Amino acid sequence: MTSESVRSSRTETSISIDPFAEVLKAFAWADELAGNPKVKRADIARREGISRARVTQLLQFVARGRKFWEDLRASGNHFSLRELLGIARGP
Repeated sequence: MTSESVRSSRTETSISIDPFAEVLKAFAWADELAGNPKVKRADIARREGISRARVTQLLQFVARGRKFWEDLRASGNHFSLRELLGIARGP
């Protein structure tokens, strides 16, 4: 596999991710962390193949509550993951 094909496949993958799926994933992680004190963010990061920092970043979604994100998704507007993270951080 050439570096060009790797770059292409990464770009295609990042474009096809549903940002709201990441929100749902964050809520599942929060439930997992709350339900089992032995589970750490590092465990989730290893399992998901992402950094601990990314887990922490995505867990910001939980602070706004599920209803907020459900309503935002139902609005029909399209958002990138970066935009959703900005919304999660707030003003």
